[in-house]
Amino acid sequence: AADASGDKLLNSQELGHYLNPHTDPKTLRVEALNNIGFLDENNDGKLSEDEVGERRKEAPSDDELDKMTGAEITKIAFQEAGFKSLDLNEDGFLDAAEVEHLITGRHHIHVTLADIVKLVDRDGDGHMTLDEVENNFDLVDKHPVFHTEHNFI
Repeated sequence: AADASGDKLLNSQELGHYLNPHTDPKTLRVEALNNIGFLDENNDGKLSEDEVGERRKEAPSDDELDKMTGAEITKIAFQEAGFKSLDLNEDGFLDAAEVEHLITGRHHIHVTLADIVKLVDRDGDGHMTLDEVENNFDLVDKHPVFHTEHNFI
Protein backbone atom coordinates (compact mmCIF):
# COMPACT_ATOMS: atom_id res chain seq x y z
CA ALA A 1 0.00 0.00 0.00
CA ALA A 2 2.89 2.38 0.70
CA ASP A 3 4.12 1.87 -2.87
CA ALA A 4 1.63 4.38 -4.31
CA SER A 5 3.34 4.43 -7.70
CA GLY A 6 3.21 0.63 -7.99
CA ASP A 7 6.82 0.43 -9.21
CA LYS A 8 7.85 -1.97 -6.40
CA LEU A 9 10.22 0.69 -5.11
CA LEU A 10 9.72 3.17 -2.29
CA ASN A 11 10.63 6.81 -2.73
CA SER A 12 11.15 8.97 0.37
CA GLN A 13 7.45 9.85 0.69
CA GLU A 14 6.37 6.23 0.28
CA LEU A 15 9.00 5.13 2.81
CA GLY A 16 7.55 7.67 5.22
CA HIS A 17 4.10 6.12 4.78
CA TYR A 18 5.53 2.62 5.25
CA LEU A 19 7.29 3.58 8.49
CA ASN A 20 4.41 5.75 9.73
CA PRO A 21 1.18 4.19 8.43
CA HIS A 22 -0.95 6.85 10.11
CA THR A 23 0.30 9.39 7.55
CA ASP A 24 -1.49 7.73 4.62
CA PRO A 25 -5.07 6.37 4.70
CA LYS A 26 -4.36 3.43 2.35
CA THR A 27 -1.26 2.34 4.25
CA LEU A 28 -3.08 2.75 7.56
CA ARG A 29 -5.95 0.54 6.36
CA VAL A 30 -3.52 -2.19 5.23
CA GLU A 31 -1.70 -1.99 8.58
CA ALA A 32 -5.02 -2.30 10.43
CA LEU A 33 -6.07 -5.30 8.34
CA ASN A 34 -2.66 -6.92 8.90
CA ASN A 35 -3.06 -6.45 12.65
CA ILE A 36 -6.52 -8.01 12.50
CA GLY A 37 -5.10 -10.86 10.43
CA PHE A 38 -2.57 -11.71 13.15
CA LEU A 39 -5.36 -12.58 15.59
CA ASP A 40 -8.43 -13.33 13.44
CA GLU A 41 -8.80 -17.04 14.17
CA ASN A 42 -12.06 -17.49 12.23
CA ASN A 43 -11.01 -15.29 9.27
CA ASP A 44 -14.10 -13.08 9.39
CA GLY A 45 -12.09 -9.87 8.96
CA LYS A 46 -12.79 -8.58 12.47
CA LEU A 47 -11.76 -9.43 16.02
CA SER A 48 -13.95 -10.77 18.79
CA GLU A 49 -13.19 -10.34 22.46
CA ASP A 50 -12.21 -14.02 22.62
CA GLU A 51 -9.66 -13.53 19.82
CA VAL A 52 -8.11 -10.55 21.60
CA GLY A 53 -8.09 -12.11 25.06
CA GLU A 54 -8.40 -10.64 28.54
CA ARG A 55 -7.15 -7.18 29.42
CA ARG A 56 -3.48 -7.25 30.33
CA LYS A 57 -2.54 -5.57 33.60
CA GLU A 58 1.17 -4.99 33.03
CA ALA A 59 3.44 -4.52 30.05
CA PRO A 60 6.04 -7.15 29.21
CA SER A 61 9.68 -6.37 29.90
CA ASP A 62 11.99 -5.30 27.08
CA ASP A 63 13.62 -8.75 27.18
CA GLU A 64 10.22 -10.41 26.78
CA LEU A 65 9.29 -8.09 23.91
CA ASP A 66 12.53 -8.94 22.08
CA LYS A 67 11.50 -12.61 22.01
CA MET A 68 7.91 -12.05 20.83
CA THR A 69 6.46 -12.37 17.36
CA GLY A 70 4.56 -9.55 15.68
CA ALA A 71 1.30 -11.35 16.40
CA GLU A 72 2.11 -11.61 20.12
CA ILE A 73 3.03 -7.91 20.30
CA THR A 74 -0.17 -6.99 18.45
CA LYS A 75 -2.25 -9.04 20.89
CA ILE A 76 -0.59 -7.32 23.85
CA ALA A 77 -1.34 -3.87 22.38
CA PHE A 78 -5.02 -4.79 22.09
CA GLN A 79 -5.07 -6.32 25.56
CA GLU A 80 -3.43 -3.29 27.18
CA ALA A 81 -5.92 -0.94 25.53
CA GLY A 82 -8.86 -3.09 26.58
CA PHE A 83 -11.34 -4.56 24.12
CA LYS A 84 -14.41 -2.66 25.31
CA SER A 85 -12.68 0.71 25.06
CA LEU A 86 -11.59 -0.09 21.49
CA ASP A 87 -15.02 -1.30 20.36
CA LEU A 88 -16.25 2.19 19.48
CA ASN A 89 -19.51 1.11 17.83
CA GLU A 90 -20.18 -1.42 20.61
CA ASP A 91 -20.99 -4.26 18.22
CA GLY A 92 -18.80 -6.79 20.04
CA PHE A 93 -16.08 -6.79 17.37
CA LEU A 94 -13.08 -4.72 16.35
CA ASP A 95 -13.11 -3.73 12.69
CA ALA A 96 -10.40 -2.00 10.65
CA ALA A 97 -11.56 1.52 11.56
CA GLU A 98 -11.42 0.72 15.28
CA VAL A 99 -7.96 -0.83 14.92
CA GLU A 100 -6.83 2.29 13.04
CA HIS A 101 -7.93 4.29 16.08
CA LEU A 102 -5.41 2.34 18.18
CA ILE A 103 -2.59 2.43 15.59
CA THR A 104 -2.77 6.21 15.18
CA GLY A 105 -2.78 6.89 18.92
CA ARG A 106 -6.23 8.48 18.83
CA HIS A 107 -7.45 5.84 21.27
CA HIS A 108 -4.84 6.85 23.84
CA ILE A 109 -5.58 10.54 23.38
CA HIS A 110 -9.32 10.01 23.91
CA VAL A 111 -8.76 7.86 26.99
CA THR A 112 -6.37 10.41 28.49
CA LEU A 113 -8.64 13.37 27.80
CA ALA A 114 -11.65 11.53 29.23
CA ASP A 115 -9.60 10.79 32.35
CA ILE A 116 -8.70 14.47 32.74
CA VAL A 117 -12.34 15.51 32.32
CA LYS A 118 -13.35 13.02 35.04
CA LEU A 119 -10.75 14.52 37.39
CA VAL A 120 -12.03 18.06 36.96
CA ASP A 121 -15.76 17.57 36.33
CA ARG A 122 -17.10 18.13 39.86
CA ASP A 123 -20.79 18.25 38.93
CA GLY A 124 -20.61 15.03 36.91
CA ASP A 125 -22.14 16.44 33.72
CA GLY A 126 -19.34 15.11 31.51
CA HIS A 127 -17.99 18.58 30.75
CA MET A 128 -15.43 20.93 32.26
CA THR A 129 -16.32 24.53 33.02
CA LEU A 130 -13.68 27.21 33.32
CA ASP A 131 -14.36 27.34 37.07
CA GLU A 132 -13.86 23.56 37.38
CA VAL A 133 -10.55 23.79 35.52
CA GLU A 134 -9.31 26.77 37.53
CA ASN A 135 -10.39 25.27 40.86
CA ASN A 136 -8.86 21.86 40.08
CA PHE A 137 -5.83 22.85 38.06
CA ASP A 138 -3.54 21.12 40.54
CA LEU A 139 -5.24 17.79 39.70
CA VAL A 140 -4.75 18.38 35.98
CA ASP A 141 -1.15 19.47 36.50
CA LYS A 142 -0.42 16.28 38.49
CA HIS A 143 -1.90 13.98 35.83
CA PRO A 144 0.73 11.46 34.63
CA VAL A 145 0.26 12.49 31.00
CA PHE A 146 2.08 15.74 31.81
CA HIS A 147 4.92 13.99 33.63
CA THR A 148 5.55 10.93 31.49
CA GLU A 149 7.11 10.74 28.07
CA HIS A 150 4.40 9.91 25.52
CA ASN A 151 4.47 9.82 21.76
CA PHE A 152 0.77 10.58 21.38
CA ILE A 153 0.42 13.99 23.03
